[in-house]
Amino acid sequence: MLNFERVKQSHEDPKKRIKSFEIEPVKEYTDNEAYAEASRCIGCNICTQACPASLDIGGYIRSTAVGDPAQTVRIVFETLPFPAIIGRVCTHLCEDICVLYDEGGPIAIRHIKRYAADKFSDYGKIISV
Repeated sequence: MLNFERVKQSHEDPKKRIKSFEIEPVKEYTDNEAYAEASRCIGCNICTQACPASLDIGGYIRSTAVGDPAQTVRIVFETLPFPAIIGRVCTHLCEDICVLYDEGGPIAIRHIKRYAADKFSDYGKIISV
């Protein structure tokens, strides 16, 4: 059965964050959280219409759902050369038109991108340039 509730992300303690620029406020998804969140996608791909970069959002959400973050990074990298940065600064307009917006919340598209990008310290090992 499809779960419509968005997988909530943990946040770092503000008392820790206030003392460091190295601590990100929103914690990265775990593997299971990322797979669960990506699995909520119904595959309509309407989100791609709102993406200013025209990323294949449906493609990288599907690859994350089946446990292939390397493929997710490859898909993002085809259009944008900095997946980890985009996973943090993207304005995620795609989430605003997600058909699940009113049904448990939109797919966490930006955070899934960040999750996949952060799995690899050297993109050269997974991307042929």
